[in-house]
Amino acid sequence: MPSYPPRPGLVAACLSSEQARSSVVDVLEVVELSGERAWLQLSVALAAATSVYLRLCLPDVPEHIAAGEVLWSVRDPGKPGHFTGIRFTPPLAEEVLLRFVDMP
Repeated sequence: MPSYPPRPGLVAACLSSEQARSSVVDVLEVVELSGERAWLQLSVALAAATSVYLRLCLPDVPEHIAAGEVLWSVRDPGKPGHFTGIRFTPPLAEEVLLRFVDMP
């Protein structure tokens, strides 16, 4: 499935559990989303294979919390923070993805 840029105003939080309300690490930017993966700019690196929950929020749509696993997290030399790939487990349903991305 292709990846897409986030809709303007998308806010994400990286959570340690589905019930957690505060982020364990700051999400500086949501770079792209697909049904299978999220590419994020995080304030600190997360270890590969770490289980996380990603809360996606926009003012005009219901929030969504998706389970995932960190694929990799590397220092981004061009920006502050760490470029991080997360695989959604299970993948996002298409109708959920469409709420949070800008599609051409």
